[in-house]
Amino acid sequence: MPRRGWPGIAYIQPVGTRSSGIRCRGRAADPGHHQQYDCTKLQSEALNRRNFNTLFWHHPDGVFSLSPGGRITAANPALAVLTGYGIEALLTRPAVSLAAAADVPELRRAFRQALAGAPQTRDLNCLRADSTQVEVQLTLLPQIADDRIAGVHGIMRDVSQRRRDERRIVYLANHDPLTGLPNRNLLQDRMQHAIEQAHRHRTRLGVLFMDLNRFKVINDSLGHDKGDQLLGVVADRLRKAVREADTVARLGGDDFGVLMEDVKHADQVRLFATGLLEAICKPVDLDGQTVSVSTSIGAAMYPDDGADPGALLKHADLAMYAAKDAGLGQFRFYEAEMNVRALSQLWREHGLRRAIADGELVLHYQPRLDLATNRLVAVEALVRWEHPERGLIYPASFIELAEEIGIIGSLGEWVLQSACRQIRAWRDLGLHPIKVSVNVSPLQLYSEGFCDVVARALAQSSLEPGTLELEITENSLMENIDTISIGLDALRRLGVGMSIDDFGTGYSSLSYLKRLPIDTLKIDKSFIKDIPGDEDDAAIVRATIAMAHSMQLRVVAEGVTTFDQVWMLKAEGCDEIQGYLLCQPLAPAEMESYFRTCALRGIQYAWAH
Repeated sequence: MPRRGWPGIAYIQPVGTRSSGIRCRGRAADPGHHQQYDCTKLQSEALNRRNFNTLFWHHPDGVFSLSPGGRITAANPALAVLTGYGIEALLTRPAVSLAAAADVPELRRAFRQALAGAPQTRDLNCLRADSTQVEVQLTLLPQIADDRIAGVHGIMRDVSQRRRDERRIVYLANHDPLTGLPNRNLLQDRMQHAIEQAHRHRTRLGVLFMDLNRFKVINDSLGHDKGDQLLGVVADRLRKAVREADTVARLGGDDFGVLMEDVKHADQVRLFATGLLEAICKPVDLDGQTVSVSTSIGAAMYPDDGADPGALLKHADLAMYAAKDAGLGQFRFYEAEMNVRALSQLWREHGLRRAIADGELVLHYQPRLDLATNRLVAVEALVRWEHPERGLIYPASFIELAEEIGIIGSLGEWVLQSACRQIRAWRDLGLHPIKVSVNVSPLQLYSEGFCDVVARALAQSSLEPGTLELEITENSLMENIDTISIGLDALRRLGVGMSIDDFGTGYSSLSYLKRLPIDTLKIDKSFIKDIPGDEDDAAIVRATIAMAHSMQLRVVAEGVTTFDQVWMLKAEGCDEIQGYLLCQPLAPAEMESYFRTCALRGIQYAWAH
């Protein structure tokens, strides 16, 4: 089939016709002169036609012409490729046949307006020959011939990839890339819309804020890939738990939010939150490693607790922290008093950072007695915060805070260095050589540089590694025994002693214990306080001592306050005791005096006084 040009382009007329001549004004008619100008015009018109035809046939977009009735009268190869029709199949085909059914009315309107002289651009879905659809941008231009509109020119461009890219950008701007959940930005948009609807219909909303407990420990110990996998599991559980009308979002880190619409009463939110707590706490298998994680949930209600998304999220967040304070796996509604507590928490964070920088932290020491030799053999270093206004603050009030705000590493390093310096100072004074035990957070053990921190503290004080013993609680140990055991092995190679603190309060088994490079078990004071009278506690203590000795471990009984406890522990073979019967934790100068008293008068005299 011969190629057809683009309608509206002038075709070359035969030379000699009246309309093709060009006459020069003010000159006599000269046939030769006229013929020269006719040739110039013919050449120009031929060049223009070739240029337009080249543009038409080789344009990368689909180019076509429509008759006033809306049928295709010319089409280029790009349009054939785009639509899947051959050029012959396109000619005389109604333009509306190339549009998806939903876009036909819009195409008709655009065509009528272009035919009336107004250029039009529309985004439509093109219906291809194989019934698939492709997103296109369609431009329609009036076709002018002899000063009248003779039809419409069209340009159709494939914009499907661009539209996909744009949708992807919008999606990423509003969704969490890890879990696919809406992010904070989209949640707040939906909250704003829901608030407007609730205000109009006088209904209520519930906003939940949840945080995974001790997620940082799991993330640091198992690795960020396992942490990401855990977040994905939690996100899936939340998706399945919420109603279709609700929105669950990841707000960042291990924080999630839920928007509950059309809430009838607060108990509905409480019941829903209880279900979430149960769903999240189920064990998770992370490529063969089973972990359990709990969450704490806070809730705020519209309109009771806030009239805008920011206030509702802030108050739900405060309620979540109140739930954390109540214990793991708890739920709390927002209360106005929580704002006061939040301000207090902020001041505590600021104060603790200042305490480390300004030297407000101090160490007190509590001795340990060897029951076989009746001599002091170790002291436990216990950190205290000498607050300028509140006085002496004990570690239970700020260690967890230090872990949360990420300063446990610097705090722990200060404790290690201070304890080692103090032991060095006592040795330089000629006091009997003893060991010092220091409590460490699991977060410190997860740190790659912790072994270097310990080695540096010993070297700076010129102490041999055996002088130092590190204590970790049984509960912390069992959170991720595989990763912690790696850190303990490195410390054992350094020559530092290791002990399990608060033994009996966790769930460790013999199979785990024998894998760990542990030297000492410290029986928790809760089992000591009622012996020898409580037979159950006495049996637990007796069994623990026997088990530890069978594994070549030393045993320290904590919280000893009576001589009856001492006689029983000694009879059962307990190696050391620690508690108020010896003395309470003392400041360094007081501890030094205690050492000298024991050395001069004997330990029995020191007990009695």
